[in-house]
Amino acid sequence: MARSKKQRDLIPEHFKSIEEAGEFWDNHDLADYWDQTSEASFEVDLQRRLFLTALEPELAKRLADRAHKQGVSTETLINVWLGEKLAEEAPAPPKRGTRNRFERAMKRVPRVKPKKDDQLPA
Repeated sequence: MARSKKQRDLIPEHFKSIEEAGEFWDNHDLADYWDQTSEASFEVDLQRRLFLTALEPELAKRLADRAHKQGVSTETLINVWLGEKLAEEAPAPPKRGTRNRFERAMKRVPRVKPKKDDQLPA
């Protein structure tokens, strides 16, 4: 049941975050504030690249059936699965060293004067 205009909360002039705006509208009905809305116009430029890949017909059917069962598009299912597979095969990020390990390694480096032709100009 819609609230009367006198009982509704005021819409904050500014939300501190997208989460705060989401919280407000999760708990309020836009229909109760319709008289405070105005028409807005904006342009959207969605740029998307399309890659065509040949699939075996039976594989394509199995993918479409699985996507339907999961309630997503075949395209979404393929993107998720390929992303997961590539993430599994991605090399682990290099380990970050510590200052202590760096200093221990530097102690093993011999302290020698550079050769004459290996010096920076003064």
